[in-house]
Amino acid sequence: MMIKTLWPTNVLYEERVPEANDSFLYNLIEIGEEYEEQFPQAHYPVVIRQGPETTYNILKDTRPEVQVFKNILKTRMIKLAQAEDFYEPENVTFEAISTLRKFGTNQYAKPHCHRSVDYVAVLYAHVKSGYRPANVYQTMAGNRLQLIDPNPMRNRLLNHNMIYDIGPKTGTLVIHPSSVFHTAELNLTDEPILAFVTNIKVKETVRVYEKL
Repeated sequence: MMIKTLWPTNVLYEERVPEANDSFLYNLIEIGEEYEEQFPQAHYPVVIRQGPETTYNILKDTRPEVQVFKNILKTRMIKLAQAEDFYEPENVTFEAISTLRKFGTNQYAKPHCHRSVDYVAVLYAHVKSGYRPANVYQTMAGNRLQLIDPNPMRNRLLNHNMIYDIGPKTGTLVIHPSSVFHTAELNLTDEPILAFVTNIKVKETVRVYEKL
């Protein structure tokens, strides 16, 4: 596990989560697939859905794999809170919602951020191993997660976005502030990438907030 300092922010990166063995990930995927079948419009944008949002939160499931997953998220968020200099990070409370996301062949994620939460965690449950596309230098492809500098012209010597690449493997965990723009490259493999994407809110219990 490592926490990298990028721009004025921190990113937690764990190449392979020790708790996430193959059996654990297989069972977690099975649970995620169950919810995907029950909520077929969970990831549809509003223009396609044309109705109220329908989604699920796998973290509400009581099965052992989900409870382990919740503990993984909590322990890592405490580590990140320590790096972010939260007051009493072990007493910070976290709220989260997690869903299974699939990126099939020739699918990708456009650059975006998550404005309504504080952090985004991605646990890669399945990534085809040993894959290196021949045209990786000509095409934005190769299954990498890319974190994009929100202010690319900060250094006048650079005229392009400063991008931090993460080459995910099965079992990789990444947690970054939700304000950081990020994208997933085009998947050119013949297998889908499966990942659990978690939106996390942070509440500092030592502060009292009032609704506006």
